[in-house]
Amino acid sequence: MKLATIEKVTTKFHIEGADKIELITVLGWNVIAKKDEYQVGDYCIYIPIDTTVDPQREYFAFLQNKKNPTERVRINTKKLRGVFSQGLVIKPSCINLEQYIEGEDVSQLLDVQKYEHENIIIPSPSGSSPFPKHIISITDEDNLRTKYKCLDEYLDKEIYITLKMDGSSMTLINNNNEFLVCSRRLIVGEGSVMYQYVEREKLQERIQKLQKNIAIQGEFCGPKINCNMLGLKDYKYYVFTVKNLDTHKYYTVDELIEFCKELNVEMVPILDRFVIDKTWSITKFQELANSVTYTTPMNKKVPAEGIVIRPCQYVYSELLDKMLSTKIINQNYIN
Repeated sequence: MKLATIEKVTTKFHIEGADKIELITVLGWNVIAKKDEYQVGDYCIYIPIDTTVDPQREYFAFLQNKKNPTERVRINTKKLRGVFSQGLVIKPSCINLEQYIEGEDVSQLLDVQKYEHENIIIPSPSGSSPFPKHIISITDEDNLRTKYKCLDEYLDKEIYITLKMDGSSMTLINNNNEFLVCSRRLIVGEGSVMYQYVEREKLQERIQKLQKNIAIQGEFCGPKINCNMLGLKDYKYYVFTVKNLDTHKYYTVDELIEFCKELNVEMVPILDRFVIDKTWSITKFQELANSVTYTTPMNKKVPAEGIVIRPCQYVYSELLDKMLSTKIINQNYIN
């Protein structure tokens, strides 16, 4: 995933009551910048939310925490003067490039890293094997605001929208009687709470009883995972993808629903299902994402992480070079 790219400013907006700042659009994201620092068509470096930067570098020094000046700074959603700002833009002149190429990845040049929560999934990852990407891809949803051109790929297709659960990805693989439990990046073992959950729920036995070579992906939620905005006292698993490893085909939404019933596991909640027309814009999807909530065991409603949008039938995306599937993050969600 690209964590910092060369992009162009596409639009500018005045912020009511603000004399020194304005809102600019880069890709599909709205970002607050100094007034007149950028004009439409200017190149910039865009750094998305949920990344971290090094404030010891001159061009990030303005973000420095005075109490801990060496601590990496997280880029997240901010709200100023009543508008949301998602990401950071800086001048491309801060790095030495012969030419600016739109979409060029400059993450390593700037030492931009993905923000990771404290990991209780794997207490001691040393010696763990990497995720088996040759069997199924790592779960890493692209944001529709970044990949806004995907709207054209969704057009006139029946899609379903699911609630994005607040947790960590877990993949279960049954392949010729070999059974693997995987976190987002690694194959995990007995020391992992994921592995312990699978044993407790007898998921290996239940899956192998189906006598199918499959990979199941879902969100593992519960105490100390992400922010546990669901308020769970115990761990739960919500399935969102199943792949047939013999045919290499992904299940349709209807097949996925039936599979979860057969295995007696929960599927991620489906919020809606309809055919996309031209009235559906990034703004409309964002409004929907901003409205979704979780209901905790105490019957309290809290902002949910967001939504995931997928066609009901498998669609290959030329823009993503993989299955067409994107997310929109709730701007009211705080993690």
